[in-house]
Amino acid sequence: MNDNARSPSPRGRAARSLALLVLAGAGAIAACAGAGAGQRGAGASIAGGTFTPSAPPAARYGPDPSRTCASGAIADLVREDSAKTAAAARKAAPQTEGRLCAVAEALLGWDDKQPVPEQLASFLAQHFGLIQTVPRVTVATLETDKPEEIAPRVEEVIAQYLQTASQLRYGLATSKVRRGPVDKSVIASGGSAPSATKIAVVMQDATVDVEPLPRKLDPGAQATLSGKVLGDLQNPKVLISDTRGKLQQPPEQKGKELSAPLSCGGRTGRMVVEIRAESQGSQRVAAAFPVLCGVDPPASVQLGSTASADGAQEERSIFEQINAERSAAGIAALTWDDKVAQVARSVSQSDAQTSARGSGSATSEQEVTQRLKQAGINSGLVLQNPGEARTAQGAHDRFSISPVHRANYMNSDATHGAVGVTVFTLQGGPAAVVTELFVRQLAPVDVASVQGKLREAIDRSRASAGTPPLRDDPTLGKVAEEYAKELAASGGNISNARHSQLVSPLYRSFRTVDLLSGAKGDPLDVANEKIVLTTKEKLVGIGLAQGNHPVLGPNTVYVALVFGTKK
Repeated sequence: MNDNARSPSPRGRAARSLALLVLAGAGAIAACAGAGAGQRGAGASIAGGTFTPSAPPAARYGPDPSRTCASGAIADLVREDSAKTAAAARKAAPQTEGRLCAVAEALLGWDDKQPVPEQLASFLAQHFGLIQTVPRVTVATLETDKPEEIAPRVEEVIAQYLQTASQLRYGLATSKVRRGPVDKSVIASGGSAPSATKIAVVMQDATVDVEPLPRKLDPGAQATLSGKVLGDLQNPKVLISDTRGKLQQPPEQKGKELSAPLSCGGRTGRMVVEIRAESQGSQRVAAAFPVLCGVDPPASVQLGSTASADGAQEERSIFEQINAERSAAGIAALTWDDKVAQVARSVSQSDAQTSARGSGSATSEQEVTQRLKQAGINSGLVLQNPGEARTAQGAHDRFSISPVHRANYMNSDATHGAVGVTVFTLQGGPAAVVTELFVRQLAPVDVASVQGKLREAIDRSRASAGTPPLRDDPTLGKVAEEYAKELAASGGNISNARHSQLVSPLYRSFRTVDLLSGAKGDPLDVANEKIVLTTKEKLVGIGLAQGNHPVLGPNTVYVALVFGTKK
Protein backbone atom coordinates (compact mmCIF):
# COMPACT_ATOMS: atom_id res chain seq x y z
CA MET A 1 0.00 0.00 0.00
CA ASN A 2 1.41 3.32 -0.95
CA ASP A 3 2.54 6.00 1.44
CA ASN A 4 0.85 9.21 0.33
CA ALA A 5 3.31 11.50 2.10
CA ARG A 6 3.61 14.94 0.57
CA SER A 7 6.62 17.21 0.49
CA PRO A 8 7.38 19.00 3.76
CA SER A 9 5.71 22.30 4.44
CA PRO A 10 7.91 25.39 4.82
CA ARG A 11 8.28 24.54 8.51
CA GLY A 12 9.73 21.18 7.55
CA ARG A 13 7.07 18.80 8.81
CA ALA A 14 6.16 15.63 6.95
CA ALA A 15 2.64 14.64 6.04
CA ARG A 16 0.49 12.17 7.92
CA SER A 17 0.97 8.57 6.81
CA LEU A 18 -1.43 6.19 8.52
CA ALA A 19 -1.95 3.49 5.90
CA LEU A 20 -1.20 -0.12 6.75
CA LEU A 21 1.06 -2.27 4.64
CA VAL A 22 -0.90 -5.52 4.64
CA LEU A 23 1.03 -8.75 4.25
CA ALA A 24 -1.65 -11.41 4.39
CA GLY A 25 -3.26 -14.17 2.41
CA ALA A 26 -6.90 -14.65 1.68
CA GLY A 27 -9.63 -17.19 2.24
CA ALA A 28 -8.81 -20.56 3.68
CA ILE A 29 -5.09 -20.34 2.93
CA ALA A 30 -4.29 -17.06 4.62
CA ALA A 31 -1.12 -17.78 6.56
CA CYS A 32 2.56 -16.91 6.86
CA ALA A 33 5.74 -17.21 9.04
CA GLY A 34 7.93 -16.26 11.97
CA ALA A 35 11.45 -14.99 12.55
CA GLY A 36 12.26 -17.36 15.33
CA ALA A 37 12.09 -20.52 13.28
CA GLY A 38 15.37 -22.35 12.81
CA GLN A 39 14.58 -24.18 9.60
CA ARG A 40 15.78 -24.54 6.06
CA GLY A 41 13.72 -24.34 2.91
CA ALA A 42 14.36 -24.62 -0.79
CA GLY A 43 14.86 -20.89 -1.17
CA ALA A 44 16.34 -19.62 2.09
CA SER A 45 17.75 -20.43 5.50
CA ILE A 46 16.73 -18.99 8.87
CA ALA A 47 19.10 -19.17 11.82
CA GLY A 48 19.09 -17.03 14.96
CA GLY A 49 16.46 -14.75 13.50
CA THR A 50 18.55 -14.07 10.36
CA PHE A 51 16.88 -14.78 7.02
CA THR A 52 19.28 -15.53 4.15
CA PRO A 53 17.97 -16.20 0.61
CA SER A 54 19.72 -19.00 -1.23
CA ALA A 55 19.56 -17.20 -4.58
CA PRO A 56 22.23 -14.55 -5.26
CA PRO A 57 21.23 -10.88 -4.98
CA ALA A 58 20.51 -8.71 -8.00
CA ALA A 59 23.28 -6.31 -8.96
CA ARG A 60 20.73 -3.92 -10.47
CA TYR A 61 17.17 -2.76 -10.12
CA GLY A 62 14.98 -3.25 -13.15
CA PRO A 63 14.39 -6.09 -15.63
CA ASP A 64 16.36 -9.28 -15.00
CA PRO A 65 16.07 -11.88 -17.80
CA SER A 66 17.92 -14.42 -15.64
CA ARG A 67 14.96 -14.64 -13.22
CA THR A 68 12.20 -16.81 -14.61
CA CYS A 69 9.08 -18.44 -13.20
CA ALA A 70 8.88 -22.23 -13.14
CA SER A 71 6.26 -23.86 -15.31
CA GLY A 72 4.12 -26.81 -14.32
CA ALA A 73 0.59 -27.98 -13.87
CA ILE A 74 -0.18 -25.69 -10.93
CA ALA A 75 1.36 -22.63 -12.56
CA ASP A 76 -0.45 -23.27 -15.85
CA LEU A 77 -3.83 -23.69 -14.17
CA VAL A 78 -3.35 -20.54 -12.07
CA ARG A 79 -2.39 -18.52 -15.15
CA GLU A 80 -5.42 -19.72 -17.11
CA ASP A 81 -7.90 -19.25 -14.26
CA SER A 82 -6.64 -15.80 -13.27
CA ALA A 83 -6.79 -14.65 -16.91
CA LYS A 84 -10.45 -15.72 -17.09
CA THR A 85 -11.23 -13.92 -13.82
CA ALA A 86 -9.53 -10.75 -15.09
CA ALA A 87 -11.41 -10.91 -18.40
CA ALA A 88 -14.72 -11.19 -16.55
CA ALA A 89 -13.78 -8.12 -14.52
CA ARG A 90 -12.61 -6.30 -17.68
CA LYS A 91 -9.08 -6.01 -16.39
CA ALA A 92 -5.69 -6.90 -17.79
CA ALA A 93 -4.67 -10.50 -17.14
CA PRO A 94 -2.26 -10.91 -14.18
CA GLN A 95 1.31 -11.45 -15.36
CA THR A 96 4.02 -13.59 -13.80
CA GLU A 97 7.28 -11.77 -13.04
CA GLY A 98 10.59 -13.59 -12.60
CA ARG A 99 11.80 -11.42 -9.74
CA LEU A 100 8.54 -11.95 -7.85
CA CYS A 101 8.89 -15.70 -8.39
CA ALA A 102 12.37 -15.44 -6.86
CA VAL A 103 10.81 -13.74 -3.82
CA ALA A 104 8.19 -16.49 -3.60
CA GLU A 105 10.87 -19.18 -3.88
CA ALA A 106 12.79 -17.61 -0.97
CA LEU A 107 9.62 -17.55 1.12
CA LEU A 108 9.24 -21.31 0.81
CA GLY A 109 11.90 -21.36 3.51
CA TRP A 110 9.61 -19.45 5.86
CA ASP A 111 7.55 -21.15 8.59
CA ASP A 112 3.88 -20.61 7.76
CA LYS A 113 2.61 -20.21 11.32
CA GLN A 114 3.39 -16.50 11.74
CA PRO A 115 2.84 -13.39 9.57
CA VAL A 116 5.56 -12.38 7.12
CA PRO A 117 7.09 -9.18 8.53
CA GLU A 118 7.09 -6.04 6.39
CA GLN A 119 10.84 -5.86 6.97
CA LEU A 120 11.32 -9.22 5.24
CA ALA A 121 9.06 -8.37 2.31
CA SER A 122 10.93 -5.11 1.74
CA PHE A 123 14.34 -6.79 1.99
CA LEU A 124 13.44 -9.53 -0.48
CA ALA A 125 12.03 -7.05 -2.99
CA GLN A 126 15.29 -5.09 -2.98
CA HIS A 127 17.41 -8.26 -2.89
CA PHE A 128 15.90 -9.36 -6.19
CA GLY A 129 16.00 -5.92 -7.85
CA LEU A 130 12.43 -4.68 -7.34
CA ILE A 131 11.88 -0.98 -6.64
CA GLN A 132 8.39 -1.64 -5.27
CA THR A 133 7.69 -3.67 -2.18
CA VAL A 134 5.32 -6.66 -2.31
CA PRO A 135 2.18 -5.64 -0.39
CA ARG A 136 0.42 -9.00 -0.76
CA VAL A 137 2.13 -12.14 0.50
CA THR A 138 0.70 -15.56 1.26
CA VAL A 139 2.69 -18.52 2.58
CA ALA A 140 0.70 -21.64 3.44
CA THR A 141 0.73 -25.43 3.42
CA LEU A 142 -2.20 -27.18 1.73
CA GLU A 143 -3.00 -30.77 2.63
CA THR A 144 -3.03 -31.95 -0.97
CA ASP A 145 -0.62 -32.42 -3.84
CA LYS A 146 -3.20 -32.33 -6.61
CA PRO A 147 -2.83 -29.36 -9.00
CA GLU A 148 -6.57 -29.20 -9.66
CA GLU A 149 -7.17 -28.67 -5.92
CA ILE A 150 -4.25 -26.29 -5.31
CA ALA A 151 -4.72 -23.95 -8.29
CA PRO A 152 -8.23 -22.70 -7.32
CA ARG A 153 -6.97 -21.81 -3.84
CA VAL A 154 -4.11 -19.78 -5.30
CA GLU A 155 -6.37 -18.18 -7.88
CA GLU A 156 -8.72 -17.12 -5.08
CA VAL A 157 -5.89 -15.12 -3.48
CA ILE A 158 -5.02 -13.50 -6.81
CA ALA A 159 -8.68 -12.70 -7.54
CA GLN A 160 -9.07 -10.81 -4.28
CA TYR A 161 -6.08 -8.58 -5.01
CA LEU A 162 -7.26 -8.16 -8.60
CA GLN A 163 -10.27 -6.24 -7.28
CA THR A 164 -8.07 -3.24 -6.47
CA ALA A 165 -4.99 -3.78 -8.69
CA SER A 166 -4.86 -2.57 -12.28
CA GLN A 167 -1.43 -3.91 -13.34
CA LEU A 168 -1.21 -7.09 -11.26
CA ARG A 169 2.08 -8.98 -11.34
CA TYR A 170 2.69 -12.04 -9.26
CA GLY A 171 5.18 -14.74 -8.34
CA LEU A 172 4.28 -18.30 -7.38
CA ALA A 173 6.45 -21.04 -5.91
CA THR A 174 5.46 -24.48 -4.63
CA SER A 175 7.17 -27.43 -3.00
CA LYS A 176 5.93 -30.86 -1.97
CA VAL A 177 5.92 -31.68 1.74
CA ARG A 178 5.98 -35.36 2.75
CA ARG A 179 3.51 -36.30 5.48
CA GLY A 180 4.27 -39.42 7.53
CA PRO A 181 6.14 -42.62 6.62
CA VAL A 182 5.97 -44.25 3.20
CA ASP A 183 3.57 -47.24 3.17
CA LYS A 184 5.11 -49.69 0.72
CA SER A 185 1.84 -51.65 0.36
CA VAL A 186 0.06 -48.48 -0.73
CA ILE A 187 2.81 -47.72 -3.22
CA ALA A 188 2.65 -51.29 -4.50
CA SER A 189 -1.09 -50.99 -5.11
CA GLY A 190 -0.62 -47.84 -7.17
CA GLY A 191 -1.12 -45.26 -4.39
CA SER A 192 1.30 -42.59 -3.24
CA ALA A 193 2.95 -41.49 -0.01
CA PRO A 194 0.92 -38.96 2.02
CA SER A 195 2.05 -35.43 1.10
CA ALA A 196 1.05 -31.78 1.20
CA THR A 197 2.07 -28.75 -0.84
CA LYS A 198 3.66 -25.60 0.48
CA ILE A 199 2.91 -22.51 -1.58
CA ALA A 200 4.19 -18.94 -1.61
CA VAL A 201 2.35 -16.24 -3.57
CA VAL A 202 3.58 -12.65 -3.78
CA MET A 203 1.79 -9.88 -5.67
CA GLN A 204 2.14 -6.22 -6.50
CA ASP A 205 0.26 -3.65 -8.52
CA ALA A 206 2.96 -2.46 -10.93
CA THR A 207 3.18 1.32 -10.99
CA VAL A 208 6.55 2.02 -12.61
CA ASP A 209 9.15 0.31 -14.79
CA VAL A 210 12.78 1.46 -14.74
CA GLU A 211 15.81 0.80 -16.89
CA PRO A 212 18.59 -1.25 -15.20
CA LEU A 213 20.06 0.80 -12.34
CA PRO A 214 22.96 -0.31 -10.10
CA ARG A 215 22.00 -1.05 -6.50
CA LYS A 216 25.52 0.03 -5.50
CA LEU A 217 27.57 2.96 -6.77
CA ASP A 218 31.16 3.92 -6.09
CA PRO A 219 31.32 7.07 -3.90
CA GLY A 220 32.54 9.14 -6.84
CA ALA A 221 30.19 7.63 -9.39
CA GLN A 222 26.99 8.91 -10.96
CA ALA A 223 24.02 7.15 -12.56
CA THR A 224 20.77 8.09 -14.23
CA LEU A 225 17.40 6.81 -13.10
CA SER A 226 15.25 6.31 -16.21
CA GLY A 227 11.86 4.74 -16.71
CA LYS A 228 8.14 5.38 -17.02
CA VAL A 229 5.08 5.25 -14.79
CA LEU A 230 2.28 2.83 -15.66
CA GLY A 231 -1.51 2.73 -15.76
CA ASP A 232 -3.26 6.03 -15.11
CA LEU A 233 -0.19 7.55 -13.44
CA GLN A 234 1.41 10.57 -15.07
CA ASN A 235 3.73 13.53 -14.44
CA PRO A 236 6.33 11.64 -12.38
CA LYS A 237 8.40 13.37 -9.73
CA VAL A 238 11.59 11.99 -8.16
CA LEU A 239 12.65 12.75 -4.59
CA ILE A 240 16.12 11.85 -3.32
CA SER A 241 17.50 11.72 0.21
CA ASP A 242 21.30 11.84 -0.16
CA THR A 243 23.87 10.07 1.98
CA ARG A 244 23.50 12.73 4.69
CA GLY A 245 19.71 12.67 4.52
CA LYS A 246 19.29 15.99 2.72
CA LEU A 247 16.25 16.18 0.46
CA GLN A 248 16.76 16.78 -3.25
CA GLN A 249 13.87 17.37 -5.64
CA PRO A 250 14.70 17.31 -9.37
CA PRO A 251 12.11 19.07 -11.56
CA GLU A 252 8.77 17.32 -12.05
CA GLN A 253 8.32 15.84 -15.52
CA LYS A 254 5.27 15.83 -17.77
CA GLY A 255 3.83 12.72 -19.35
CA LYS A 256 4.92 9.24 -18.30
CA GLU A 257 8.70 9.21 -18.82
CA LEU A 258 11.02 9.95 -15.91
CA SER A 259 14.71 10.70 -15.63
CA ALA A 260 16.82 11.91 -12.71
CA PRO A 261 20.57 12.00 -11.99
CA LEU A 262 21.89 10.13 -8.94
CA SER A 263 25.24 10.97 -7.35
CA CYS A 264 26.94 9.79 -4.18
CA GLY A 265 28.78 13.11 -3.95
CA GLY A 266 32.01 11.40 -2.93
CA ARG A 267 30.46 9.97 0.25
CA THR A 268 29.75 6.45 1.41
CA GLY A 269 26.40 5.48 2.87
CA ARG A 270 22.82 5.18 1.69
CA MET A 271 20.67 7.25 -0.64
CA VAL A 272 16.90 6.84 -0.76
CA VAL A 273 14.95 7.39 -3.97
CA GLU A 274 11.19 7.84 -4.24
CA ILE A 275 9.09 8.11 -7.40
CA ARG A 276 5.76 9.90 -7.18
CA ALA A 277 3.16 10.50 -9.85
CA GLU A 278 -0.29 11.98 -10.30
CA SER A 279 -3.42 9.84 -10.31
CA GLN A 280 -6.89 11.33 -10.59
CA GLY A 281 -5.66 14.76 -9.53
CA SER A 282 -3.59 13.73 -6.52
CA GLN A 283 -0.03 12.53 -6.00
CA ARG A 284 0.80 9.02 -4.88
CA VAL A 285 4.02 7.16 -4.21
CA ALA A 286 4.80 4.76 -7.05
CA ALA A 287 8.07 3.29 -5.73
CA ALA A 288 10.76 3.80 -3.10
CA PHE A 289 14.15 2.11 -2.82
CA PRO A 290 17.73 2.62 -1.56
CA VAL A 291 20.90 3.07 -3.63
CA LEU A 292 24.09 2.31 -1.72
CA CYS A 293 27.29 4.33 -2.08
CA GLY A 294 30.51 2.39 -1.56
CA VAL A 295 28.65 -0.16 0.61
CA ASP A 296 27.61 -3.68 -0.40
CA PRO A 297 23.89 -4.47 -0.24
CA PRO A 298 23.04 -6.80 2.65
CA ALA A 299 22.89 -10.51 1.81
CA SER A 300 20.56 -11.29 4.73
CA VAL A 301 18.17 -9.56 7.09
CA GLN A 302 17.99 -9.74 10.88
CA LEU A 303 14.35 -9.98 11.87
CA GLY A 304 12.89 -8.71 15.12
CA SER A 305 9.73 -9.86 16.80
CA THR A 306 6.51 -9.58 14.81
CA ALA A 307 4.82 -7.56 17.56
CA SER A 308 5.61 -6.25 21.00
CA ALA A 309 3.44 -4.87 23.76
CA ASP A 310 6.42 -3.02 25.24
CA GLY A 311 6.07 0.33 23.53
CA ALA A 312 8.77 1.98 25.66
CA GLN A 313 11.36 -0.57 24.56
CA GLU A 314 10.45 -0.10 20.92
CA GLU A 315 10.63 3.69 21.30
CA ARG A 316 14.21 3.51 22.52
CA SER A 317 15.17 0.92 19.89
CA ILE A 318 13.94 3.13 17.05
CA PHE A 319 15.63 6.19 18.56
CA GLU A 320 18.92 4.29 18.75
CA GLN A 321 18.58 3.29 15.09
CA ILE A 322 18.05 6.94 14.13
CA ASN A 323 21.14 8.04 16.03
CA ALA A 324 23.20 5.20 14.55
CA GLU A 325 22.29 6.35 11.04
CA ARG A 326 23.01 9.99 11.89
CA SER A 327 26.39 9.11 13.39
CA ALA A 328 27.35 6.98 10.38
CA ALA A 329 26.62 10.01 8.17
CA GLY A 330 28.70 12.33 10.37
CA ILE A 331 25.67 14.09 11.90
CA ALA A 332 25.51 14.76 15.65
CA ALA A 333 23.34 12.34 17.60
CA LEU A 334 20.01 13.54 18.97
CA THR A 335 19.39 13.86 22.70
CA TRP A 336 16.34 12.03 24.07
CA ASP A 337 13.92 14.50 25.67
CA ASP A 338 11.30 13.16 28.09
CA LYS A 339 8.96 16.10 27.49
CA VAL A 340 9.07 15.53 23.74
CA ALA A 341 8.46 11.82 24.41
CA GLN A 342 5.32 12.62 26.40
CA VAL A 343 3.94 14.63 23.49
CA ALA A 344 4.91 11.95 20.95
CA ARG A 345 3.11 9.28 23.02
CA SER A 346 0.02 11.44 23.43
CA VAL A 347 -0.15 11.98 19.66
CA SER A 348 0.24 8.26 18.98
CA GLN A 349 -2.46 7.42 21.52
CA SER A 350 -4.87 9.93 19.95
CA ASP A 351 -4.23 8.64 16.45
CA ALA A 352 -4.56 5.00 17.55
CA GLN A 353 -7.99 5.77 18.98
CA THR A 354 -8.97 7.49 15.72
CA SER A 355 -7.75 4.52 13.69
CA ALA A 356 -9.58 2.00 15.89
CA ARG A 357 -12.85 3.95 15.50
CA GLY A 358 -12.39 4.10 11.75
CA SER A 359 -13.37 7.75 11.67
CA GLY A 360 -12.00 11.16 12.57
CA SER A 361 -8.84 13.07 11.74
CA ALA A 362 -5.26 12.46 12.76
CA THR A 363 -3.61 14.96 15.09
CA SER A 364 -2.79 18.11 13.12
CA GLU A 365 0.64 19.70 12.92
CA GLN A 366 -0.69 22.77 14.68
CA GLU A 367 -1.96 20.67 17.56
CA VAL A 368 1.39 18.89 17.87
CA THR A 369 3.15 22.25 18.13
CA GLN A 370 0.62 23.41 20.73
CA ARG A 371 1.15 20.27 22.81
CA LEU A 372 4.89 20.86 22.70
CA LYS A 373 4.47 24.42 23.94
CA GLN A 374 2.21 23.22 26.75
CA ALA A 375 4.98 20.79 27.71
CA GLY A 376 7.49 23.65 27.85
CA ILE A 377 9.12 22.99 24.46
CA ASN A 378 9.19 26.23 22.47
CA SER A 379 11.14 25.40 19.33
CA GLY A 380 11.15 27.08 15.96
CA LEU A 381 11.97 23.72 14.36
CA VAL A 382 9.44 20.88 14.75
CA LEU A 383 9.85 17.83 12.50
CA GLN A 384 7.29 15.06 12.69
CA ASN A 385 7.13 11.53 11.26
CA PRO A 386 3.70 10.00 11.91
CA GLY A 387 2.76 6.54 10.71
CA GLU A 388 0.94 3.30 11.34
CA ALA A 389 1.93 -0.27 10.50
CA ARG A 390 1.60 -3.77 11.85
CA THR A 391 4.64 -3.18 14.06
CA ALA A 392 6.48 -0.12 15.32
CA GLN A 393 9.62 -1.29 13.55
CA GLY A 394 7.64 -1.65 10.35
CA ALA A 395 6.53 1.98 10.60
CA HIS A 396 10.11 3.20 11.06
CA ASP A 397 11.32 1.00 8.20
CA ARG A 398 8.86 2.85 5.99
CA PHE A 399 10.12 6.20 7.26
CA SER A 400 13.68 5.09 6.45
CA ILE A 401 12.76 4.44 2.81
CA SER A 402 10.88 7.75 2.39
CA PRO A 403 13.12 10.71 1.42
CA VAL A 404 10.80 13.19 3.18
CA HIS A 405 10.60 11.28 6.45
CA ARG A 406 14.30 10.36 6.37
CA ALA A 407 15.22 14.01 5.77
CA ASN A 408 13.31 14.81 8.97
CA TYR A 409 15.17 12.43 11.27
CA MET A 410 18.54 13.15 9.60
CA ASN A 411 18.12 16.94 9.82
CA SER A 412 21.36 18.37 11.21
CA ASP A 413 19.53 21.37 12.73
CA ALA A 414 17.57 19.10 15.09
CA THR A 415 19.19 18.57 18.50
CA HIS A 416 16.58 16.73 20.58
CA GLY A 417 13.79 14.27 19.92
CA ALA A 418 11.84 11.22 21.00
CA VAL A 419 9.61 8.44 19.69
CA GLY A 420 6.09 7.65 20.87
CA VAL A 421 4.61 4.19 20.24
CA THR A 422 1.06 2.99 20.88
CA VAL A 423 0.27 -0.69 20.25
CA PHE A 424 -3.39 -1.57 19.74
CA THR A 425 -5.70 -4.04 17.99
CA LEU A 426 -6.98 -3.25 14.52
CA GLN A 427 -9.26 -5.54 12.52
CA GLY A 428 -8.47 -8.40 14.86
CA GLY A 429 -4.70 -8.11 14.57
CA PRO A 430 -1.88 -6.14 16.15
CA ALA A 431 -1.03 -2.64 14.92
CA ALA A 432 1.18 0.20 16.07
CA VAL A 433 1.02 3.96 15.69
CA VAL A 434 4.43 5.63 15.76
CA THR A 435 5.16 9.34 16.15
CA GLU A 436 8.75 10.52 15.76
CA LEU A 437 9.32 14.12 16.89
CA PHE A 438 12.48 16.18 16.44
CA VAL A 439 13.09 19.71 17.69
CA ARG A 440 15.95 22.15 18.07
CA GLN A 441 16.87 23.24 21.58
CA LEU A 442 20.07 25.23 21.84
CA ALA A 443 21.78 25.78 25.17
CA PRO A 444 23.31 29.13 26.16
CA VAL A 445 26.98 29.35 25.16
CA ASP A 446 29.98 31.35 26.27
CA VAL A 447 29.97 33.90 23.46
CA ALA A 448 33.53 35.07 24.15
CA SER A 449 34.84 31.50 23.97
CA VAL A 450 32.99 30.77 20.72
CA GLN A 451 34.24 34.04 19.25
CA GLY A 452 37.84 33.00 19.94
CA LYS A 453 37.30 29.60 18.33
CA LEU A 454 35.71 31.25 15.29
CA ARG A 455 38.73 33.54 14.92
CA GLU A 456 41.03 30.51 14.92
CA ALA A 457 38.81 28.67 12.44
CA ILE A 458 38.91 31.64 10.05
CA ASP A 459 42.72 31.64 10.15
CA ARG A 460 42.84 27.90 9.40
CA SER A 461 40.37 28.15 6.54
CA ARG A 462 42.18 31.03 4.87
CA ALA A 463 45.53 29.27 5.28
CA SER A 464 44.10 26.17 3.61
CA ALA A 465 42.75 28.34 0.78
CA GLY A 466 46.15 30.01 0.32
CA THR A 467 44.93 33.50 1.26
CA PRO A 468 46.76 35.77 3.75
CA PRO A 469 45.52 36.05 7.34
CA LEU A 470 43.21 38.87 8.41
CA ARG A 471 44.15 41.35 11.13
CA ASP A 472 41.78 42.32 13.95
CA ASP A 473 40.54 45.91 13.96
CA PRO A 474 38.88 47.37 17.10
CA THR A 475 36.60 49.71 15.13
CA LEU A 476 35.33 46.91 12.92
CA GLY A 477 35.03 44.68 15.99
CA LYS A 478 32.83 47.20 17.82
CA VAL A 479 30.48 47.55 14.83
CA ALA A 480 30.36 43.75 14.40
CA GLU A 481 29.40 43.26 18.06
CA GLU A 482 26.66 45.89 17.85
CA TYR A 483 25.38 44.39 14.61
CA ALA A 484 25.22 40.87 16.08
CA LYS A 485 23.36 42.13 19.16
CA GLU A 486 20.88 43.97 16.94
CA LEU A 487 20.26 40.79 14.94
CA ALA A 488 19.72 38.76 18.11
CA ALA A 489 17.31 41.34 19.54
CA SER A 490 15.25 41.50 16.34
CA GLY A 491 15.12 37.78 15.59
CA GLY A 492 17.33 38.28 12.55
CA ASN A 493 15.19 41.00 10.96
CA ILE A 494 17.35 44.13 11.18
CA SER A 495 15.85 47.12 9.40
CA ASN A 496 17.55 48.92 6.50
CA ALA A 497 17.64 52.10 8.53
CA ARG A 498 19.37 50.43 11.47
CA HIS A 499 21.78 48.68 9.09
CA SER A 500 22.84 52.00 7.59
CA GLN A 501 23.11 53.58 11.03
CA LEU A 502 25.58 50.90 12.15
CA VAL A 503 27.67 50.51 9.00
CA SER A 504 27.71 53.93 7.29
CA PRO A 505 30.11 55.63 9.79
CA LEU A 506 32.83 53.14 8.81
CA TYR A 507 33.24 54.75 5.39
CA ARG A 508 34.84 57.82 6.97
CA SER A 509 38.01 55.84 7.71
CA PHE A 510 37.68 52.72 5.57
CA ARG A 511 38.03 52.66 1.79
CA THR A 512 35.91 49.51 1.36
CA VAL A 513 33.77 47.44 3.72
CA ASP A 514 32.17 43.96 3.40
CA LEU A 515 29.62 42.47 5.80
CA LEU A 516 28.64 38.84 6.43
CA SER A 517 25.89 38.22 8.97
CA GLY A 518 23.18 35.78 9.94
CA ALA A 519 22.10 32.94 12.23
CA LYS A 520 24.03 29.70 12.40
CA GLY A 521 23.33 26.39 14.11
CA ASP A 522 27.10 25.97 14.36
CA PRO A 523 28.75 29.42 14.23
CA LEU A 524 32.13 27.88 13.35
CA ASP A 525 30.66 26.96 9.94
CA VAL A 526 30.96 30.65 9.02
CA ALA A 527 34.72 30.14 8.66
CA ASN A 528 34.08 28.18 5.45
CA GLU A 529 31.86 30.77 3.77
CA LYS A 530 33.13 31.89 0.36
CA ILE A 531 33.45 35.57 1.29
CA VAL A 532 35.64 34.64 4.29
CA LEU A 533 38.02 32.75 2.03
CA THR A 534 38.09 35.19 -0.91
CA THR A 535 37.67 38.71 0.50
CA LYS A 536 40.44 41.14 -0.51
CA GLU A 537 39.97 43.19 2.64
CA LYS A 538 42.81 43.10 5.17
CA LEU A 539 41.03 43.76 8.47
CA VAL A 540 38.20 42.02 10.28
CA GLY A 541 35.86 42.52 13.20
CA ILE A 542 33.88 39.63 14.74
CA GLY A 543 30.63 39.91 16.67
CA LEU A 544 28.47 37.18 18.21
CA ALA A 545 25.23 37.28 20.19
CA GLN A 546 22.50 34.84 21.18
CA GLY A 547 18.79 35.37 20.64
CA ASN A 548 15.57 33.83 19.38
CA HIS A 549 15.16 32.64 15.80
CA PRO A 550 11.86 31.75 14.06
CA VAL A 551 13.24 28.39 12.86
CA LEU A 552 16.30 27.55 14.94
CA GLY A 553 14.60 28.59 18.18
CA PRO A 554 15.92 30.15 21.43
CA ASN A 555 19.65 30.61 22.07
CA THR A 556 20.48 30.80 18.36
CA VAL A 557 23.92 32.28 17.72
CA TYR A 558 23.95 35.28 15.39
CA VAL A 559 27.27 36.08 13.72
CA ALA A 560 28.44 39.37 12.17
CA LEU A 561 31.78 39.63 10.35
CA VAL A 562 32.83 43.06 9.11
CA PHE A 563 35.78 43.20 6.69
CA GLY A 564 37.49 46.43 5.69
CA THR A 565 40.53 48.17 4.27
CA LYS A 566 41.51 51.57 5.68
CA LYS A 567 41.98 54.62 3.53
